[in-house]
This record gives sequence, C-alpha cells and structure tokens, in this order.
Amino acid sequence: MLAVPHRNIRMDIHGQGELEIYGALDAGTTIVFCGRDDFRRDDEFLCRLIGYFTRQGFRVVQYLSRADLNFRRTNPPWMQRVPKPFRSFLKLLILLVHPFQWGHLSPSHRARAKSLEYRLQSLQELVPLLGESKVVLAGRSSGARLASLAADLPGVEKVVCMGYPFQHPAIGPDPARVRHLATVKSPVLVLQGRKDPYGGEGIEDCNELSPSIQIQFLDTDHSFHFEDEEWLRLLRLLDQFVGSQQDSGRAVQVS
Repeated sequence: MLAVPHRNIRMDIHGQGELEIYGALDAGTTIVFCGRDDFRRDDEFLCRLIGYFTRQGFRVVQYLSRADLNFRRTNPPWMQRVPKPFRSFLKLLILLVHPFQWGHLSPSHRARAKSLEYRLQSLQELVPLLGESKVVLAGRSSGARLASLAADLPGVEKVVCMGYPFQHPAIGPDPARVRHLATVKSPVLVLQGRKDPYGGEGIEDCNELSPSIQIQFLDTDHSFHFEDEEWLRLLRLLDQFVGSQQDSGRAVQVS
C-alpha cells in the first residue's frame, strides 16, 4: 500500500482556500505543486513525488481552493469502491454535515475555481507568502500550463512541467497553450511522455520554445505511469534540475 506523506500543517488563505504543507518548514527551497483539474487521476503519483521531495529535505506546498477542498471531501478515495447507485446518497450525507460549503460545489463556482485565470491569481498571491525560501513550481498536466504562466513571477527560481498539454488530442494545436513558452526567462524543465497525445516526442519541433526550456522525454504517456527504472530516471532528472537540500552523494531510491 502506498504511504501517504505526513502533512505538517494546513493553513487557511483568506477564507478562499488552504495550503497543505509537507516536509521541513524551514527548508531553503519550497516545491509548490500545481495539480491537474481532476486530482483523482494523480493521487498515487502525487503521493510518491511529495514523499520523495520531503525525504530529500524540501518543503512541499500544495494550494487547494475552497471548491477543490469540498470536491475532495465529497469524493474521498474510498468512494470509488462504492457501487454507483449509492454514491449520490453518501455524498448527500457528507453535504448535510457541511451545509455551509454547498455554494462551493455549484457548477459555476467550480468552473471559476478550475479556470486558468483564477488559479494563476491564487498562485500570484501564494508565492509572496513563502518568505525567503527559493520557490520551484512543479505542475502536472493543466497545472504544468499554470506553472509555466507563473514562471517569471518574482520569487520563482525554476519550473518543472510534467505532461505539458501542448495541444488537445481531439482539437489539435492551440496557440494559446504555447505562445508564452517562447518568452519564458526562468529555467523550465519539461518532462514529457514519448507517447503523450497532448504532445509526444517531436512536439518540440512544432513549437517555438525559449532557450531557457529543456525537454526530456520519458517512456510513458499522459498518465505518467512508470516502470521502476523510468521512475528512477524521472527522479534523477528532477535531482539534476531542482538541486539538492542534502548531501549530493545520496542514492536515489524507489518508493
């Protein structure tokens, strides 16, 4: 069973959302995770990555809007094991316990909370709260697009994009997704699946990318499911790019 990383603290942000903080609170570098639209698709991957970074001595921060928090509350991992006819009933019971949160689950509120504009504004407000710690943004899927848009914010040192959505598989190229990548100044590492339908091997030849962006391709697709050997390679690439909070002679381990 996958071990869930220990969360040190949860901090309310102006009543609009919360920060989940993992690892060393006084770390010199903070990894800020920007997740994808549907957190359930990445729970295992995110747990492994947070666990890895905290073991290396980093502080890891994840921002969750009030809508995100309520969606998680009504969609806990065990809910997927419940037969579909009973899920709505259980969600209703959960909501009855938290009636003051109903407004955050409305379709209009969730659409706003998931919008790129809202998430970027939240990120702009978050970074200054992290103090003097160096900030590395790590984004996954739509979160990678968000992180790249925030790459040149004051205080952001580096950006990691995992599974960047260069294009939509059903629509094709979209200039709005990549236009800003030509002018990014901060160092950006893009970790991309070779078979990713959102932009696989060769996608770098189809787009104008800033010299500060490097792309490394991995043996996976957009799901980011890995064999152990490729997971180790992912960790080594992150080590080389992000740097170390500890002794540089440590060994990378599978977990």
